Amino acid sequence: QFGFSSCPIPFDLPGQPPGRMLLMRSIEGEQPDEFEAVAELELVSSFTPVGTYLRALTLQATVDRALLRPGFVYRYKLFTTSIAHGEMDTYIQELFETARRQVDRDPASRAYKREPLTIPDWVWVDDSLPFTVVSGPTAGSLEVLEPLPGVGYSMQDNFKFQQLWATDAPPLQYAYFYARVSDLKLEIFEKYRLMGFTDANTTARLSSLIEGEWIVMSDWSEDPTLVTPLPTGLYVIGSKVRDANLMEDMRLAAVRVLSPWADDILTAQDRLTLLTQYVTRSQQVILQVRGANRGAAAVVPIAAAVKELPDLTTYDFTTMLGWYATSGDPNPMWSQPIYGTPIVSKEVRNLVVSFLSEIMNVVGDIVGALDKQAILGFPDTRRRLQGSMSLSSEAVSVKTPSHIQALAEAYVRIAESITPLRAPELGVKLGKLVVRLLSRTRMAGFDIRTQREAAINLLKVEGILLANSEPAPMPRDGDIKVNTSANLQVQLSSVILAGVQEIGDAMAAFLPTDTEEQIAIKVIPEETSNVTAGDLTLTVVVRSLDSVKAMGVNMMPDYQAQDRWAYPRIEIAGLGEPGFMGQNWADPDTKLASTARYQSAVCYQPPEQESIFDRIVVLMVEWPSNPVMYASGSLIGSTANVTMGYTVELRSCGETIDIGATPGVTGKLKMTFRLEPDTVRDRRWGYNSLIPYRVSWWEDIPGIGTSEDRIRRWTTLGCLTAWQNSQEDVVKASCDRLPSPGSGSVFAIELVPRPPFTMEPPPVQNSHFHNLASYFFFLFFLRVWYLWLTAHRGDVKFFPSEQDLIKILFIPAEFKWNEKVRRGNLKPKKPKVKWLSKEGLKRLQENIIAILMFVVACVKTVGGAELFSRLEVRELICMRSGRRDAVYQHFVEAMDDKEHAQKIAVHAFQQVQKQMAMSALPAPPAPQPRGGAPARGA
Repeated sequence: QFGFSSCPIPFDLPGQPPGRMLLMRSIEGEQPDEFEAVAELELVSSFTPVGTYLRALTLQATVDRALLRPGFVYRYKLFTTSIAHGEMDTYIQELFETARRQVDRDPASRAYKREPLTIPDWVWVDDSLPFTVVSGPTAGSLEVLEPLPGVGYSMQDNFKFQQLWATDAPPLQYAYFYARVSDLKLEIFEKYRLMGFTDANTTARLSSLIEGEWIVMSDWSEDPTLVTPLPTGLYVIGSKVRDANLMEDMRLAAVRVLSPWADDILTAQDRLTLLTQYVTRSQQVILQVRGANRGAAAVVPIAAAVKELPDLTTYDFTTMLGWYATSGDPNPMWSQPIYGTPIVSKEVRNLVVSFLSEIMNVVGDIVGALDKQAILGFPDTRRRLQGSMSLSSEAVSVKTPSHIQALAEAYVRIAESITPLRAPELGVKLGKLVVRLLSRTRMAGFDIRTQREAAINLLKVEGILLANSEPAPMPRDGDIKVNTSANLQVQLSSVILAGVQEIGDAMAAFLPTDTEEQIAIKVIPEETSNVTAGDLTLTVVVRSLDSVKAMGVNMMPDYQAQDRWAYPRIEIAGLGEPGFMGQNWADPDTKLASTARYQSAVCYQPPEQESIFDRIVVLMVEWPSNPVMYASGSLIGSTANVTMGYTVELRSCGETIDIGATPGVTGKLKMTFRLEPDTVRDRRWGYNSLIPYRVSWWEDIPGIGTSEDRIRRWTTLGCLTAWQNSQEDVVKASCDRLPSPGSGSVFAIELVPRPPFTMEPPPVQNSHFHNLASYFFFLFFLRVWYLWLTAHRGDVKFFPSEQDLIKILFIPAEFKWNEKVRRGNLKPKKPKVKWLSKEGLKRLQENIIAILMFVVACVKTVGGAELFSRLEVRELICMRSGRRDAVYQHFVEAMDDKEHAQKIAVHAFQQVQKQMAMSALPAPPAPQPRGGAPARGA
């Protein structure tokens, strides 16, 4: 580009060339007229209209790449003339002849020992800007220093890579990438790995193994060495170098990463040994990464390696926590099961806790070193790796994964590993890492909605930490002074609330106005946990300041939903003008503190685009369980039984907006809750006229007066609860304020205990063994026993004889049988037959006849037929007919005849007995009466 403003000659003369151009060459420091001619270039001219009367001239020339050599300075020299074409050609010929002569050069002065040629008259000469051709980094290599064979174990070995390059344009910058190779290519991968990485075909050979995309392992750095662990798999490592002239080149190498966990480990003791070795070795690897101060340069591989931590839920870390040497119980380690769940000792548990703490330290270093470019990524989110310095060489695409997503996945894996350890200090540390990561995204202005999965993973971390929360107990009994804020469970609850707020701010940072965004995860605690399972749902809505001032906020849940609402019905009245730093909205007691918070607020968007109160974020969180679980312990001693916790607050630029009580103004906030069916059923009795629910909010404020302890309690200050029996699952509340900032802004339904019910017991019965009734029954029993005993001994025929028992038991049955025979109701048992057979049809006919006979018998019975009437009915008929006296007279006479015949038989027997006695013959048996009883006087 020459850039002259006007043309001294017409370039479009018919039959005339547009000029001549030479490629000139020299060394650094030479003047433009001291350059030597290298070659003449062929010019192609074209004109482009500019406006109505002007045209722009464009001259194009192509240079052979072989003419450009590194180490020289080049210029383009343009010659133009209108009348002196011969002189111009002669001058150009002299320039070429001068370049062909062997001219001695003085190395000290680096200048030609000749006078420059004189430019002819009427010849115009224009020189371009000087330029050079650089070779870029050369003679490069990528070496795998550790482990030497290029084969190591995941999280057990640090892979150390080093680049060596030669360059004439320092300083050099280095970057590393890796690509995953399919396990199906293991055989050919091992073959290529053993061939080495120094020959010219290495790049093509290893590139053929790659099916996916390159993943950035470390960003640009002037350190040619990278030390990092890698996850299990087969990898091609790519190294990229860049010099001061932005010339780039790359080299490839291959490494294999093995899993340290063997599938054939069966016994519990072997698993414990392997866990101890793994943790010890991995901790050394993590410390080396921290010592090299390159942990932040390898975000993706370290995060991937963290995801391969062992499954600690298969180990028992809690048994030994409840055992002490002075407890008197045997050591549980002595009864270690052979193939069951391994019981981990306290020493190994402390080692695992220290290991996870070091991992979080490395992750903390990564988060602290993240800059805006690392968080936001590159504008096109892709980089290009050049196979060589040739611009026409085939490029390899590189995928740059989100550092936020990689770290969020690592956070989830760490949280899952913390759960079985019962170590709240690790939970507090991880919760702070979540807040720290989201603070970095705030400083970088990162829209986390572009990485929605990262937001869900971060919320999942908060859910796991919530499931690990427990009541905070008092350290020991007695009159002691405890700093409750230093308790680990208190800190854990605080970082959970802060983390969820930060996630909400990140979700709403770039959300359009009047748009709702919601994410939810399932919280599944352990069986022994105090936390109930449920959904942890975060909902954010952005409102403009003018809308909040005039109309307030109105949030309507899905009334048709069968599950629990993600947020209650919320009605916030118009708040009016906020005043300076929101002082008109704030509570008088916290006005100054809120103003200080607002002044130090940092928004996601630049200050010229957003400031405090420009966007009002409505943050709503559905908690599956009490988010301040620690308060139910003896340390705080809160006895409130709360359920259905919700966070409801207004935020702006990461700060909670202080909405305090205003004198004379009520009902700023109205909420409607829908209760769970189980809660409603349990509260239907025992309350009489008392309301079984009240809406409370969690208060966490500094102590009042000289008190140093913070006030932590569930309170109904400023809130009125309304409930009706006709809508027993709906609870309404009207509050004159939102919870004080810093307490999490948590509302909940407090279950009122049933009022005491005093039931008067019945009078005590005056009962004792020594009483008249006991003695009476005792004496009566003795008397009866005596009579039975004497009767049994004195009269052997006291009990009925066998014949008497036969009469007693069988005579009534015989009578009933005879009665059935007389009536024809005796039904023999009939065999089973098939209804469609001949016997079945005959049986059906018999049944019909029996039914007809039964109907006839009924009619006869109603008509008074004697044959179809019972004995009692016949006697009643006889009595009503007047024949009763005659019947009884006949009965009496028959009885007299019977008794007379019996007397005659007895008299005859006695006569025979006397005659036999006189003749000494055996006496015949005595005659028995018809009734079976012995005759009188016998």
